[in-house]
Amino acid sequence: MRSTALCFLLAITLLSCTRSDMTGSEQVAVYVLAAYQPVANRCEVNATTARLSGQPLIGNNDIISYEPATARFTLQPGAFARIKALNDQTAFAVTVDQKAVYYGFFKPAYSSSSCDHSITMCIFYQGSVITMNLGYPGVVAASQVTDERNSATLLAVLSKQGKTR
Repeated sequence: MRSTALCFLLAITLLSCTRSDMTGSEQVAVYVLAAYQPVANRCEVNATTARLSGQPLIGNNDIISYEPATARFTLQPGAFARIKALNDQTAFAVTVDQKAVYYGFFKPAYSSSSCDHSITMCIFYQGSVITMNLGYPGVVAASQVTDERNSATLLAVLSKQGKTR
């Protein structure tokens, strides 16, 4: 009787858990913006006008690791291929649970336009690595860009998932 009661209690507990309770609901993803307005005279997304696309460009499972010291994400090959297919100046948002942590623009190495007021995503051809830089083409003064690449929220989720190096 006692073992039956324990089994019953265990079954109810497991069945009452939602999927997010069992796997952790916090998800990091990168979305292309479906719509946004730029800040006047700046290479910057106006956060109040930004709207995420329906599906993430990079899902949580696409992220293999993140290096806070260099702001580099290592991705699954399929996700890296999607990044390589982006056009210059494509606006994106890095999110936790579909809430933007920061916005930026994709800037391939061949781009001739600068972007001094945003975080920019650049690809590395060694491995499936993307780097989030302050500005483009070079590092800009920290006062020009709000640097949320290592926000406490983002790092906490990635650390909990064992993805930070």
